[in-house]
Parts: sequence; structure tokens; C-alpha cells
Amino acid sequence: MIAHQSSPDPLMPFRLLEYAVRIWRRHLDQHPGATRLSTVLPVVVHHNPARPDRPWSAPTGLTDILDLEPGTAAAMAPYLPRLEFLLEDLAAIDINELRAQPLTAEARLTLVVLKSVTSSLRPDVDLDAFADDLAAVINRSDPHDSGEESLFGLIMRYVLLVGTHHQKTTKRCSPASDPPHGRPT
Repeated sequence: MIAHQSSPDPLMPFRLLEYAVRIWRRHLDQHPGATRLSTVLPVVVHHNPARPDRPWSAPTGLTDILDLEPGTAAAMAPYLPRLEFLLEDLAAIDINELRAQPLTAEARLTLVVLKSVTSSLRPDVDLDAFADDLAAVINRSDPHDSGEESLFGLIMRYVLLVGTHHQKTTKRCSPASDPPHGRPT
């Protein structure tokens, strides 16, 4: 399970536990005789388009949000529900570190787009380094997909929607911005 989060949510561990319980409930409904639950790995991908330099600052574990005194929490720890989530904090990772991560081309390209399209006036500068990943995604895409159904289509849709909005906002907020397409105004 992956949750995409644009600003730190202090109750994220609880929300992820709810998601996991729903997944397990559906699994048990579909497999009435099951005696074991499927594995759920909670992952949060954090990026904040409005503040791409602001890293995650909220708790990442369920026990961190329980209202207990520190000594009581330690004594009760073996009996409390636990859930920690994997945090991919795009605000805290350099684009080259992201490039070096052992991920599939699809995962790496998705994370790069989430990070770079909102944190740079020219996302193509960052994306040039990921041409091999982009080629791999395109080559594995089903040619019969309508575009929006494929991962490549979703990534491009995101780039167009968020990147265009980000560039317009940045231009509007910039005190001395160049006229669009280099034409004098």
C-alpha cells in the first residue's frame, strides 16, 4: 500500500493502519477459510509541491501518536499495536541519490517526476538524466492502452497538469520573469 502525501499528517500512522485493516478485511471476505493475512507494506511518498524544500516532520510510527507517558509507553510496548511506515521523503533526497536507488525504472521515474516537476522551473533539466528509465517505461507500455491507463500516460498527465500550474504560479510570483516563449510584451 502506498499513500501519496503532500504535507506531513500527524495521524498518518493511524490512517495507514486503517488502510491495512481494510485490505485484510477484503482478503478475508474473498478467502473465508484463510487463517493468515496477506502482507501489507505501508509506504508514504512525501512531496510538497508548494514547499518542495520542506521535509517530512510528522511521526512515522503508531506508538508515536498514542497518548501515553514515555515510561508507560515503554512498559506497555509489547502489548501495543505497532505500525511503522517506510517514508520516501522527496524533499530530503538529492536527485542523484534518487537516481542511484535500486528501483524499477517505473518507480524511479515516478519519484523523479514527483520531485522535479514541482521543484524546478525547468523539469526537463532533471529528467534528462533519466532518459534510460523513460525509454524502459515506454518500451514496456502496452501499445493498446489509451494513454491515461498506462504508467507513461499517467506520468505525462501529471507533468502537464502540475508542471504547467507550477510554472504559471512561479512566473506570476517572480518579480522579473521572462515573457512567455521569448516574445516581447
